[in-house]
Amino acid sequence: MEHSRGAAQSVQRINDAVTIINDMNMQIATAATQQSQVSEDVNINVQRIATSSGNMLDKVDQAERACQALAQQCQQLDNLVSNFKV
Repeated sequence: MEHSRGAAQSVQRINDAVTIINDMNMQIATAATQQSQVSEDVNINVQRIATSSGNMLDKVDQAERACQALAQQCQQLDNLVSNFKV
């Protein structure tokens, strides 16, 4: 009888431990899912930043070309104005 009680208590402790392990596994699985979603969000944001950076470089290049064209036009205007005699 005493051995039966001891065995029952051992089985109960094992059952409790298995329940705790199952809870921990569930928490780990939930955390892994959340981390996966966060990683995907970070990846999407990095891709957006890369796209925006590329667009910004295009705009800077266009602005640089516009400034060069404006500088040439200013030089031409200076040349034309220098032809006038006052």
